[in-house]
Amino acid sequence: MDIRQKITDVLNAAIADIFMQEKEHVAANHELNFRTDLNATSLQYYPLITELEELLDIDIDAHDFQWKSYTIADAVDFLMEVYTQQKG
Repeated sequence: MDIRQKITDVLNAAIADIFMQEKEHVAANHELNFRTDLNATSLQYYPLITELEELLDIDIDAHDFQWKSYTIADAVDFLMEVYTQQKG
């Protein structure tokens, strides 16, 4: 499995869990907007980021994640960038 697929799978599962969505729905709709479609609050970003950090073994700046990841697709791109910077 390539790293982009791993990040996507981990992110889909975490979003489904934290935002109480079906994983299949999340996986099929990467244009879902965190704020408007998932009604994300700042309180929901922190458990999401914590879970992603643990599962991907990376450090994520919460502010950058929240403001650079409007959609799930944006979040995958952001996490790829962070992963590449930290893991090479």
